[in-house]
Formats: sequence, structure tokens, C-alpha cells
Amino acid sequence: AGCRVTCNRLRQYMMRRHRWQLFPYCLLVLFRSHYPYIIRNAQPLKAFYCQLDQAFTNNKGDITRMWRIYFFPYTIYWYLPSLFLIFMIQWCIDRYKKMESLRQWAVWCVIAILLSVVTDRGMMQVLPNLFSFKGALGQLPYFFAGVGACRFAREFRGAGCLVRLSLWVAAFLGVALIQVVWFASAEVAAVAHELYVLTVIATLFLLLEMRVHNRFFVWLGGYAYSIYLFHGFGTAGGRILLKMLGVKAVAVVFPVVTAVASALPVVVDRVAGRYKAARVLLLGKAA
Repeated sequence: AGCRVTCNRLRQYMMRRHRWQLFPYCLLVLFRSHYPYIIRNAQPLKAFYCQLDQAFTNNKGDITRMWRIYFFPYTIYWYLPSLFLIFMIQWCIDRYKKMESLRQWAVWCVIAILLSVVTDRGMMQVLPNLFSFKGALGQLPYFFAGVGACRFAREFRGAGCLVRLSLWVAAFLGVALIQVVWFASAEVAAVAHELYVLTVIATLFLLLEMRVHNRFFVWLGGYAYSIYLFHGFGTAGGRILLKMLGVKAVAVVFPVVTAVASALPVVVDRVAGRYKAARVLLLGKAA
């Protein structure tokens, strides 16, 4: 998202209804008046109802606590308000031109990394996660990495061998940290986990620099947001269907459920996109 948003002026990007996916959720929660975006507000509600009503589903909620899904993170939809807050932070930074140089960007990255580390520490631990602001702080360093990869691509490409070597060292360190988190003691794993963000950012820069293209994944990426919204129904439906058929082998369940969770949202997007009302109600796109 950080890479994509900087391709246009942030304000223009946010005001284009068919591209900006977070206004529906957040503004409807606050003002309940922007009816073309109702699906983004209704999506967590639909997931809540399906889990409550359908058999074989997990994490069933309490109907009396339904109001919380509009103010606090709920299952996979915590990402909606979090990303909205991230874009608001980036808008404020750009509004006052505080990320115009590589040095300024580096300062903001350091701040974002520190905030991501203290998200669940001290006073932050007792603060209610209103509008999933903790998720926003946790994702902020990665978003800034995307911003930097776009805005300062020329500087990064012209970096010397020492910088590239440092990125590769950090990337391989991240692989080692994963092993530590999995197999070391809880105390050591907790320390290693805090260093993830540094190694992941380095890996992201290396991947972006490789510029590997795959036509299938480029095509599938066009439906990324629809897959995000509706994949839960595919995973649950595929898992329930296989369970009814007596299939429990992970080697079978995983690829089948993944295929269904990816294909179903694409079908919904293609079919709903043909009708104005469905585009608005199911996809939140301009009619």
C-alpha cells in the first residue's frame, strides 16, 4: 500500500471512491451517511452473523456485543480501520512536507519501528484498542518501507555494495530469527520477535528491487481487496464441505481451501461488477 499510494497525490488517491477502500468502513461507523459504501461497514457484521449462525464455525460471538465490531478490531477486519489510520498519518506527514528527503524518511522509519515495538508494552498494554490503532502502529514501519521504495527508488538503486550487502545480511538474519522464535525458549523468542520488523523491511527492499513478474499473480492481485473481504467465506465453506466429506488430511485441506478462498472472491467480483447495485452493495465500488 505504501508503494501504491505514492504513485498519485495522496489526497487525490483517497478521494477516488473506486480506489479508496477504507472510507466506507470508517466514515459509516462515524457518520452513517455515506450509503454507497455500506458494504465496507457491513462486512464485519456479515462475518459476525455467519459465525454466530452457522454450524462448524469457530469464534462464535455474543449477539449483545455486536456493537463492538464498529469500534474495536474484529477477526480479519481489524485491518480496515488500521489502514485508514495509517493513511491519515501519511496524509498529515505529506501535508506538512515532512517526508521529502531520504533523511526525513529514515527518521520517520525509526519512529515507526519504536512505536511498533511498544505497541503492547507499559501503558499501551492497558489502553483499549479503539479503531485498531495498535494494529496501525504495528503495520506503520512496513507502510513507510513501501513509501520509501517508491519515492527514493533512485537513491536505493544507486546505493553501494555495502548497503546491498547489509540488506542481504538482515534478510538472512530474519530467517534465523524465525527459527529462534519457533524453537528457542519463550524469553529468547520474545526478544527475537521484536527484531522482525528490521529484517522484514530489508527483505521487502530486496524483493522490490528484484522486480519479478508473474502474469497469473499480477492478474490475481487485481482482485486482492475482494479476496481480502470474502476469502473468509471460502475458507470456512471449503473447510466445512471437506469435513462433511470426511476429509481431514492437511495436505488435501490446505490447497483445496486456499483455491476456494481465492476463486470465490474473484467470481463474486466478476459477477457483482456487472450490475450497478451489486457493485455498490458487495464491492463498494462506484456504480
